[in-house]
Amino acid sequence: MHRIILLSFLLITICLAQESLPVASFPKVKLVGNLQPDRGWVLKELLVDGRSYPGQDHSRGAQAALRSQGWDRATPEQRRKLALDWCTQAELFGQSVLRQKPEDFPSDQKFSPPTTTLSKDGVIRVEVWWASLSGNVALPAGAFYHLTRWEIQKDARIRPLYSPKRP
Repeated sequence: MHRIILLSFLLITICLAQESLPVASFPKVKLVGNLQPDRGWVLKELLVDGRSYPGQDHSRGAQAALRSQGWDRATPEQRRKLALDWCTQAELFGQSVLRQKPEDFPSDQKFSPPTTTLSKDGVIRVEVWWASLSGNVALPAGAFYHLTRWEIQKDARIRPLYSPKRP
């Protein structure tokens, strides 16, 4: 009985502990959140140059983060790189971004490594496959594959075009 109480206490402590973690290509950005066993990394807030953006309003934080790396004066190719870096390193923080097709990838899905496209009006679309492992006893064990797309406007506003719920 004491072991169960101790394990429960440790699990609750881990879930409530918040961490502030850097984003590799964005030195002025920190992601603040915690790891939850059934959901993975949960974002609570973004810190950009010390300014706080709540997790539920992270699109403004993402815009500030992109601008902190020179988005406004960047060339279209530099913006494509910034957009891809942001989506793979921050938007999917804590997830496994797929750069190669896994052996057990569903045959009815078309895989591509992380990609960006630039429209004539300067809008960048990012498409990334990522994997999550089932940590939920109600789901079968193994990897689940997800495709997420974002659209980044010329002013660095970002919005998800498709973002599935995590298992």
